[in-house]
Amino acid sequence: MRNLVIISCLCLFAACSENLEKRISMYHPEGNPAVIEYYRNNDTAAFPAKIVRMYAHGEKEEETNYNPVGERDGLHTFWYMSGDKMLEENFKDGVLDGKATYWNENATKSYEAQFTAGEPSGTWKFYDNEGHLLKEQTF
Repeated sequence: MRNLVIISCLCLFAACSENLEKRISMYHPEGNPAVIEYYRNNDTAAFPAKIVRMYAHGEKEEETNYNPVGERDGLHTFWYMSGDKMLEENFKDGVLDGKATYWNENATKSYEAQFTAGEPSGTWKFYDNEGHLLKEQTF
C-alpha cells in the first residue's frame, strides 16, 4: 500500500510539473548563450513560456515567465552583472500584480511594493543604502 501511495504521488507531481523545451535563440560573440527561450512541449503557440537573458560572462541577467498569449505572467527577475538581484516582480496577464522587491547594487533592499491589477496597493517600504527602513507608505 505504501508503494502505491508513493507511486501515485510521483505520477501526480510529474503531471503537474511543466515540461518545457529549451531553445537558445541568440548567442554572445564569445559563443555563450544570450537568450534562452522555453516553450511548453504540448503548446503549438508561437509564444515562449519563459525567456532567460544571459550576460556575456554566463550569469543570468533577466528571467521572465509568460502566459500562452505572450503576456508577462508570474515571476520576473532581473540581476546586476555581479549576480546580485536587482528586482523581483510578479505579473498577472501582463500587468504588475502582487509583491515587488527592488535592491541596490550593494545588494541591500531599496524598497518593497505591492500591486493589484497594475495599481499601487498595500504598504510600501523604503530603505536606505544600508538596508534600514526609512519610511512606509500605504496605498
